[in-house]
Amino acid sequence: MSDLEELGRAFPRASKMKIEIESMFESYELGKDKSVALEQRLGAMVSDFTRLVVQMEEWMVGVSDRSQKDVWKRRVGKLTTDAEAYRDSLERQMGHVHRSRIELDKRKRLLGDTKGRGKIDNLLKEKEKIHEAHNMIDQMIEQGRGIVGMMSQQNSILRNARRRVYDIASGVGLSSSLVGVLDRMHVRDKMLVYGCMILTLIVFYGAYRFAKG
Repeated sequence: MSDLEELGRAFPRASKMKIEIESMFESYELGKDKSVALEQRLGAMVSDFTRLVVQMEEWMVGVSDRSQKDVWKRRVGKLTTDAEAYRDSLERQMGHVHRSRIELDKRKRLLGDTKGRGKIDNLLKEKEKIHEAHNMIDQMIEQGRGIVGMMSQQNSILRNARRRVYDIASGVGLSSSLVGVLDRMHVRDKMLVYGCMILTLIVFYGAYRFAKG
């Protein structure tokens, strides 16, 4: 098939593609259809139209008849101008839309990363609070042990004091009523010591449960 015949077959196809492209541009410009699907179809159609026009320019070079060549030169030249206009219009009308979508995707990703970092920061803060609570409980337990040790030491001192009082009482002949008073004081002090120990343990246990909860 000759180049002239190729041009004769390609021109109706190029004219049909031109009508479709202009119709899609009109729908987009009037706001009838601004979908991503239309943008993709329009971009593909303009690319196909441009490739066909370039092919027609190559076929035009091979036309030997001068009069026919002049006719096709005007036709293909008009199609070339149309292809350039379509590409410029495509870039002008949809290039900013494409760039806006890219910027929006970037912002979404950045916001997603920020939320992720916020969640990690919250987890780290909770971990630090739990660690501080454990340290506080350990300190309270150590203080409680010290208090219990002091109470045990005081109890031992009271027992020694009681023995000395009994020794003194037996030596000077104190009455049995005085000894009974001393016994009651010792029992009271012992109950006080044990009561403080139990209360301390209850307080520590409550603090531990509160920190764990």
